[in-house]
Order: sequence, then C-alpha cells, then structure tokens
Amino acid sequence: CAPRAAVAADHVASRRAAVAALGGTAVVALGSGLPAWAAPPSDAADDEEQARIRRKLAAQEKASGKAGKRTYAEDLKAEREKNKERRDKTKQEKREELCELLGRGC
Repeated sequence: CAPRAAVAADHVASRRAAVAALGGTAVVALGSGLPAWAAPPSDAADDEEQARIRRKLAAQEKASGKAGKRTYAEDLKAEREKNKERRDKTKQEKREELCELLGRGC
C-alpha cells in the first residue's frame, strides 16, 4: 500500500492536470433532461420569492417587537442600563445567571 500522503498528493496532481487540460475553464453541461427544480427560475417566480421573503421578514420584526430601528442613543442607554445591572449583581448571582443561560444545573 502507498502511504496516505503520497496518494493524496497524486490525487491533487491529477486534479490540477485535469483542470490544466481544460484550459482552466469550468465545463458546465446543461441538458434538456434537467428536473423541474433544477431549471432556472422565471421572473414571476423571482417576484413571488421576493414577496414571500419580505412578508417573512416583516412577520419576524413584528414578532420580535422591533418594528422600527433603534437610534444610537437608545442603544447606548440600553447598553449602559444592562452594564449597571450586571455590576450590581453579586458573584453568586452572576454564576447562577450564567448557569441558567447555559442550561446547566449548577
């Protein structure tokens, strides 16, 4: 048996030789026998897909309670409040919160 590294090197070399023989271009074979799911989408399908994605994103924003974007000042205020709450906790409270967040039974 040939060493594993030698086999891998031969495989890479043969791939490089094959690509070089093709002139460095990729060959794509498109036949008429492609299944329907592999056919390029039509413009109508693209429009339907974009509308579906827009509806899905709107529903996600509504569900998360963030209908609008927050400003920098609002983000900064929220972050400072979060940091203040974190500083005010004892070491034991921080440990218990982390265990709860990670789902461990510490």
